Amino acid sequence: MRIKIFILKTLQPIRKISTNIYLLVFVAALIILFFSRFFFVIKHINIQGIDNLNGITQYSQKSYFFISPKEIEQNLYSLNPNIKSIKVETKSPDTIDIVVVKNRVTAKLAIADGELLLSNDGRIIAKQREKTLVHSVPIINYYQKLYFNQYRAGEVIQHKDIVYSLQFADGINEVGIKVEGIDIMNENMIVLRARESQYIFTTNRDMKAQVAEIKFIIEQLVIKGTNYKSIDVRFEKPVIIY
Repeated sequence: MRIKIFILKTLQPIRKISTNIYLLVFVAALIILFFSRFFFVIKHINIQGIDNLNGITQYSQKSYFFISPKEIEQNLYSLNPNIKSIKVETKSPDTIDIVVVKNRVTAKLAIADGELLLSNDGRIIAKQREKTLVHSVPIINYYQKLYFNQYRAGEVIQHKDIVYSLQFADGINEVGIKVEGIDIMNENMIVLRARESQYIFTTNRDMKAQVAEIKFIIEQLVIKGTNYKSIDVRFEKPVIIY
């Protein structure tokens, strides 16, 4: 009997300590909940580089502790086809800073029932049913029929030859020559048309090597004052027609 009483007396302080610990944990949880609900809540969203950003309102009034900058970047990128890159930073206790680099249309891909507006990395910025008559960017004519419902705005087009043609056009533009049209005859023949000349590429050679080669040739011909009709870099030795 005495042993039982002794054990009970020994356990009483332990029970009190346990109760106090539980109470402290409960109070701490309430404090955290209060601050996360009323103090650490997103109230300010600063955006640079773009006027409108789809999906941004869903982060207003969200708890600071339950948002991930990486997840926000991925979500907003997928919801906004017109952005090239996005950087999100959170600032305690209630602010999100967002810096956006906008995409620009560098070419239009002619399809059977409309046009796809493409950025230079092949992302579809927009789709349109009506084909425009006046073009400020080159039209890509493709050797296979492509259809409107095959694609959605925001996705990156998977045709290697189309992506290559966009990069080739960028390279030609960098030396001051405006590309007016792109004809993809097949994977081995991508023709870029300027006002007085044309440039022929392939997907069977390294893309950057072809761009560097043709830029060098153009610069040398300009220095010499030599006119030319076409430059073909599909082969190890370039073919120039004067």
